Parts: sequence; structure tokens; C-alpha cells
Amino acid sequence: MGSSEKRTSLALGSLDEQASGAAFDPALLVGLTTCLRVEPTFSPRWHLQARVLGLSAATHQSIERLRVDQLRQTLQREALFDRQRSLATPPDLTRLCVIHPTGAAGYADVAAELDRWQSAGLLILQRHETPFEGERAAAGLIAALMMAADTVEGVRPDLIMIVRGGGASAGLQSLNNESLIRTVCRCPVPIVSGVGHAVDRTLLDEVAWRACDTPSKALALVARLIGAPAGRARADLGAITTAARQRIASATDGLSLARDRVVAAVDKAVDQAGADLRTLEVGLDSAKRSRSQSLAQCRIDADRL
Repeated sequence: MGSSEKRTSLALGSLDEQASGAAFDPALLVGLTTCLRVEPTFSPRWHLQARVLGLSAATHQSIERLRVDQLRQTLQREALFDRQRSLATPPDLTRLCVIHPTGAAGYADVAAELDRWQSAGLLILQRHETPFEGERAAAGLIAALMMAADTVEGVRPDLIMIVRGGGASAGLQSLNNESLIRTVCRCPVPIVSGVGHAVDRTLLDEVAWRACDTPSKALALVARLIGAPAGRARADLGAITTAARQRIASATDGLSLARDRVVAAVDKAVDQAGADLRTLEVGLDSAKRSRSQSLAQCRIDADRL
């Protein structure tokens, strides 16, 4: 019995990925208590064997949590986890790329607002539609992200939005895909996520430049970024106006002082000229008297002769 149990245990422990219906590392099952749906078989050589047909939903969730934790730690060791958040804020957001699933109900309002901004000349908008669920979802998202981050006429976009617009939480699986997450981390363009779930955060939310609960909140963030240059312009205009007023006030004070000095100098010059004129008048009067006296003396002297 001991030998049979060992062979049975080995058979169960050597299951491949296809047996579970989802790709996972079998080592993640170590230490877990789970329910398996199996098909037993008997071999004359290997005795009792079993082929796993499926894992319980709870087991899938536990495995996924372990896998995400391991990937998070790996990205942190490789200095990739915080790379997106170290990117600078776009100083002037004019080029936006949006990655979204086809026909997402919650995306319609966001799309309408983005179209309105583009019509007003505020944005140059690009869209990339791709499924967020299914076997090829991660590959499609990676391809869309690489196209979104590519240069168009030598210019990269200022920002990339990845939005989902609601849906079942089970559809978030692709947003924890390792290849996708690594592509996001290495992307040179800031990425904003808005997948529509406030509770069920994904690795995409953790590594993105900014994470928003919903597409509408992601749209609000984009609106603030678009309006930021106008805010800076208003602040600069206020600073320029204040500085100009200060300069004008200072110049006005200087002109007033100069005017007072000129007026004082003119008054002083006028007073001095008046004094000089009075001195001349006194001198003229004295000269006239002296001449009159001289003439009178000449007449007296002439009469004596």
C-alpha cells in the first residue's frame, strides 16, 4: 500500500498545465488545500493514476494571488515596478492614445467627450481597440500598447489611457499578465489606467503612471492635465501683471521725486534770477544818481567860469 500510495502521489504531482484548464506554475499548489476534479485510471504498471480535469474556483483565485505576489516581488527586484511612476508629468498634453475594448458600454460617454475635445482642437486623438478578455487578450493588449507608444511622424504621444468601462471582475485576468505588465513598465510614455473597478486592483493599476477607478476618473485626470498649461499661463500673467504694477508704481514714485526736484530747482533759479535782477536795478538807480550828481556839478563848475 505504501508503494502504491507513493506512485499515486507522484502521478498527481506531475500534472501538466493543460490538465487544469489554465496555465500556472504547479509549484504554486504547494501548501494549498484544494478540491480537484479528476478522472481516475488504473495502469498495471503504474497502478492508480488520475488526470485532473479542473481546479476549484477558490484554488484558481489562490494561485492567481500567489502568482501576482511573486511577479510583484520580481518586478521590484528588477527595479521595474516604479519605473512608470518616475516618468515626468506631460507639460503640455496634446497627443493622447486610448486603448479600450470593442463595444464597451461604459466607454461611450468617455469617447464622446474625447471626440468633443478633439473637435475643439485640444487633442490629437488615437484609438486602439482590442479585447480585454479571452486567450489572446494579453497579446492583443501588448500589440496595442506598442502601437500606441510608437512615434507618429517622429512624435510620441504625451499620454496613453488604458480603459475598460465596466464588466465582470473575472475579465481582469489579462491585466495581470506578466508580459503585458513588463511592457507597461518599460513603456517610455506615461500610462493612465481606468479599468472600472475600485475594489479589484490589478498589477496594471499598481505599475501604471497613474491609476484611476473608472474611465470617467481617468478622463477627469486628462482634463486637468490639458488645463494645466492654461493654469500656469494665468499664474504667469498674474505674476507679470503684479511685477509691471510694481515697476510702474516705482517709476511713478521716481518721476514724482524727479518732478519735485525739477520744480524746486526751477523755483530756486527763478528766485536767484529775481534777486540778481533786483541787484541790477539797485545798481542802475545808483548809477543814475551818480550821473545826475555829476551833471549838476559840471553845471555849477561851468557857471563859476
